[in-house]
Amino acid sequence: MYAKYAALRDKRGFNDLKVAEATGIPSSTIYDWRQRSTENSKAGLSADKLLKIAELLGVSVEYFLKDTKKEE
Repeated sequence: MYAKYAALRDKRGFNDLKVAEATGIPSSTIYDWRQRSTENSKAGLSADKLLKIAELLGVSVEYFLKDTKKEE
């Protein structure tokens, strides 16, 4: 899930700090998400935080939740 976020974040011209500032999500939360995703690619955020990020990046929450293996 984080990998999909990171690719879209980069495409939209953001970095984690800018996303944190724009959404009000602590940058430490995004950092922790990135760290957890190295151990578990499906590691996620709480629904409210994921919704804030999805809105900022112009996608639905479902975009992040879709199985990435089906897309490859």
